[in-house]
Amino acid sequence: MPPLLCARRAGRLCDNARGVSWVVFWITILEKNAVTRRRKPGIFCFEGDWSPDLRTRTSVRRLLEFLSQEERIDFIYRDIGTPEELTYYVNRWRLRSYAAFNIGYFAFHGEPDAIFIGKNRLNLVDIGEMLNGACAGKVVYFGSCSTLGASPNDVRRFKRMTKAKCVCGYTKDVEWLQSASFELLLFDALTYYQRIDAVENYLRRFEALKRQLGFKMYR
Repeated sequence: MPPLLCARRAGRLCDNARGVSWVVFWITILEKNAVTRRRKPGIFCFEGDWSPDLRTRTSVRRLLEFLSQEERIDFIYRDIGTPEELTYYVNRWRLRSYAAFNIGYFAFHGEPDAIFIGKNRLNLVDIGEMLNGACAGKVVYFGSCSTLGASPNDVRRFKRMTKAKCVCGYTKDVEWLQSASFELLLFDALTYYQRIDAVENYLRRFEALKRQLGFKMYR
């Protein structure tokens, strides 16, 4: 629950909490709502080219900059032009010095079970081998068309290979503005709630948009 709403509810409850000190009362509230404590995690974003025309300025970086300016996240952003570059920066993400960047954002063209880097197709097994157990406690988000349109068994295999606590993305082709709007909601939830089931509960209020995009989470 957002802090303001939590405070309002707490005030109403406290009117009926006779003989309970404010300190004890707030300790109880914080313990019950520990799942919703605000934190500021990091996003490590890998983005491919969206067009062969290098003058095209389309990028997810603006969304990340907005969230950073709003004090929601820290982020690291890298342009990816080749599979070798993705391998290099994935290996950097694995380093302990970047452990706080616990959301991996893969922004590429995609199709079921794959992303594209230029004309190079990488399937979930290819990416899973790159990550190879490096995502324990982390979220892997595919901001790409249809990548999670792969069979559930293939996605779960990827999750086991990477040890990610959650893998999420789209099962359908998505429009840029619709997916960007949803990503604001998704990242707000992932940065507010510590438990994935709490993120899922929050996103249920946007069920129509989730269905339209084919958004899915595996945990």
